[in-house]
Amino acid sequence: MFFSLRVARRPWKSPTGSPALLRRAAWILFATLAGALSGSAYADDRALPQRDEPRPRTALVLSGGGARGAAHVGVLRALEELRVPVDFVVGTSMGSIVGGLYASGMSPADLERAFARIDWVDAFSDAPARRSVSFRRKQDDNLALFQFELGVSREGITLPAGLIAGQKLGFELRELSLHTEGIGDFDQLPLPYRAVATDLDTGEYVVLGGGDLADAMRASMSVPGVFTPVEIDGRLLVDGGVIRNLPIDIARELGAERIIAVDISAQIEGARTEGSFFEVASQTITLFTEQNVREQIALLEEQDLLLVPDLGEMRTADFDSVLPAVRTGYEATLADADRLLPYAVGESDYEAWRLRHRPGRIVTPPIKITSVEIVGTERVHPLVVRTRIRVAPGDTLDLVALRDDLRRIYEVGEFQSVEFDLEDRGDAGAALVLKVEEKSWGPAYLRFGIQLNSNLEGRGQFALLANYRRTHLNRLGAEWNNFARIGDRDGLSSEWYQPLHYRGRWFVAPRAEFERSQTQTFDALGELALAEFEGGTVRLDFGIQFGNWGELRVGAEQGNIEGFVGEGEGLIEVDAELGRYRLEGTLDQLDNANFPRYGNFTQLLLQRSRADLGADDPYDRLEFQTVGAYSWGRNTVTGLGQYGTPLGGDLPVYAEFQLGGFLNLTGLQPGEVRGDKAALAVGTYYRQIANLPQALGGGIYLGMSLEAGNAWDTARGFDFDDLRYTSSIWAGVDTILGPIYAGYGHADAGDDAFFLFLGQPF
Repeated sequence: MFFSLRVARRPWKSPTGSPALLRRAAWILFATLAGALSGSAYADDRALPQRDEPRPRTALVLSGGGARGAAHVGVLRALEELRVPVDFVVGTSMGSIVGGLYASGMSPADLERAFARIDWVDAFSDAPARRSVSFRRKQDDNLALFQFELGVSREGITLPAGLIAGQKLGFELRELSLHTEGIGDFDQLPLPYRAVATDLDTGEYVVLGGGDLADAMRASMSVPGVFTPVEIDGRLLVDGGVIRNLPIDIARELGAERIIAVDISAQIEGARTEGSFFEVASQTITLFTEQNVREQIALLEEQDLLLVPDLGEMRTADFDSVLPAVRTGYEATLADADRLLPYAVGESDYEAWRLRHRPGRIVTPPIKITSVEIVGTERVHPLVVRTRIRVAPGDTLDLVALRDDLRRIYEVGEFQSVEFDLEDRGDAGAALVLKVEEKSWGPAYLRFGIQLNSNLEGRGQFALLANYRRTHLNRLGAEWNNFARIGDRDGLSSEWYQPLHYRGRWFVAPRAEFERSQTQTFDALGELALAEFEGGTVRLDFGIQFGNWGELRVGAEQGNIEGFVGEGEGLIEVDAELGRYRLEGTLDQLDNANFPRYGNFTQLLLQRSRADLGADDPYDRLEFQTVGAYSWGRNTVTGLGQYGTPLGGDLPVYAEFQLGGFLNLTGLQPGEVRGDKAALAVGTYYRQIANLPQALGGGIYLGMSLEAGNAWDTARGFDFDDLRYTSSIWAGVDTILGPIYAGYGHADAGDDAFFLFLGQPF
């Protein structure tokens, strides 16, 4: 019999997942069968060098398990306190990360500090913080489109290889393992080490015993369908847990005479007929993983030991619980210290082991950059990348500055990953190699969306949206952006965005658009009426972008509009030629376009309709809007101010300001309030009460608003005594389909409405 350190478990509950989980579950089934038939594909088939000491050669085998893998750190800490030496480490997935860093010379204390420092939620997301997103892509948030994009080519629709390329996690792993640069053989690490991955083409497991340590660790934990595969030596590799989540047989084949195996993988609970779609998918994944774990445990022999820390109901994605998991692993191991006695050695022997395998405080010597090289650009001109790099030859490597450089490159929007490597140049230093991987599903992208505004009483607005974007049409990075809308308003717009330099700061943007609308509104007498307009414009803008936070445009447009508002005596007909000068400035520093917690958004639009551009109705129209957000804990308050004026004179009916609808005088119908001048102030409070699974979106919120505003004819003028007051209470969900709100709005005159809203509220 082998020794088993197994403490009582509570039944494990399946975590929620994502649609990608079904693909992964199907892939796991294929890979498991293929692996059982095919055996292994070794990247390193050498047995480890033999030791001269009489102590049995001991392997530490660490399983995968996502966030639960933090328990491995606690186990390592306890093993060192109990003076239990190991001779080499074999790990899978998160076990490969903990094991690889431990084998590189990091102590359990170093590992615990690293796990505490890393923002795991951010590390498992490729997208930079919204404040760092290019201004062009921020503008897409105003289109109410789904968050995911598809690739379009002559071959058809293309999907990304995974939801996450893992570039942020890759940077963290490379930073933590930077002291191993130049070591290409994992036998030369302070502790010999092997990572286990799965070959995506054959379903065979692959043992990685050399190369780049960060790449090996990342390949071992690239969950199929979630992370894009990692290519090493021509193989596409994914998570080793698919085939060997607890690679005991691999450790034995490498020469282990006894094994300490640590299993932190999720356990199976009984199936429930009322389980949700995601619970069933997640249970399927766990079923196949647990099956190969059980097969491996059956290989343990009398001299071996199995540790199974009780992590309760902790899920593989619970990265906010990594430090409690470290503590659990530590305490569970110490609780059965007597069973570890056969593996422990005396103080002098352990000190000798420590001196050989724990070199002390890890210090990475200064690295001088001899050159900066860019590899991987095909569609994107290299100068577009180079103008975003601040690190220069002759500099000493600064990881903070380098991280900023990689972020700026990623902001181009055409790369699925941006990474770095160092190539040894001897005493002179190292070449910094920036490796960019262009989106495999680009450069033409398709996104869809839905917009809905309903009062749940039969009145509302609904539209289907589509956006086609073709990027990098020339070496300066020109972009052709097309937007279509079908519903209460039909529309089509097309813009050619042409940067004038590789930095992309100055640009010109010719644009054409057409719109036809038929909506319910309110006429000058306040009666419900039909408004129908049709028209189109052509426009030319010249502008400048201010980094990621703002843009200023000046331009002119011409076109025509025709239609009517109302009926009978209140009928107003329109048939006018348009000619307007435009000045538009936008500042966007919100951290989230849907449910902002911090930052601000400000926009000013000035239109001057003039006869010298062919306009039938000369007028001036100024519109100003600003939004600010502030948060503490899970609570957020936002303030919105909006003001519109004709700067004297009157506005034609098609250019009037309109209010009504959610957070725009909630409780009133869209367009119920209209006039030549308008003012609106909105204060909101909301609290985040839960989170959706990351693949489905963000937070779930409860909120309320207080609103005041009105619109006036020029003759009446602005009067605070005429303000309309409204309020609302609502629940909101930040989903990959966009923000969804449902609630109740009440207006001062007794108007009220239950509403359902999907789209941008600001």
